Amino acid sequence: MIALEADGVTSGYGETVVVRNMNIHVDAGSVTCLLGRNGVGKTTLLKTIMGVVPRRSGITRLFGQDISTKRPYEIAARQVAYAPQESAVFADLSVKDNLTLGLKASEAQARNVLDEAFAAFPILEQRLSQKAGTLSGGEKKMLVFARALVRHPRVMIIDEISEGLQPSIVYLITELITRLKQNGVGIFLAEQNLAFAMAVGDSYVVMHRGTMVETGAIEGVAVARLEKHLSI
Repeated sequence: MIALEADGVTSGYGETVVVRNMNIHVDAGSVTCLLGRNGVGKTTLLKTIMGVVPRRSGITRLFGQDISTKRPYEIAARQVAYAPQESAVFADLSVKDNLTLGLKASEAQARNVLDEAFAAFPILEQRLSQKAGTLSGGEKKMLVFARALVRHPRVMIIDEISEGLQPSIVYLITELITRLKQNGVGIFLAEQNLAFAMAVGDSYVVMHRGTMVETGAIEGVAVARLEKHLSI
């Protein structure tokens, strides 16, 4: 089953076109990796799918339903979780409030959310009352990922989560993504860390200058082939 789909999507900022005629699909229970060096339009594509950047043409679908005109909060309400590259936390709120903000939950449900986050990233429990803006860069990334995780998404859109993280945390996130796949979650992952992408991914799309230049299955693909694209 196709969980997430972009069909001929073009988008950009003002007069500038950044993404041109992109086609992707993400199956439920699998990871599609969006590969490419900095500045090729990966983040813009993810933000377009989430409704943050307006489309100029094309269609985005969630489990076959057109979400092209939906606003970000409407897309999120359909159990789509977004973990952005820029470690977007609510800086003046505590770690606890960042994790529970927006949840219509009882105290017991809120406690379950926190327990899930701490099970994934124990360091966050030690930072529970700390303002999120004072966390380290790596801790902010963990908070962003945990905040997406505890929403129990059907689809996750993740932007370069491994950047700046120590290897032990990258390994932990690898395990978490593997578990999400096993639970049927479809994951669209933009990455430059090729080793991480190949460890978690099932298929790949290579992006260059705003458009797709190659796609295929990760299993059996030559590492050198993908490295070439990342060094263009």
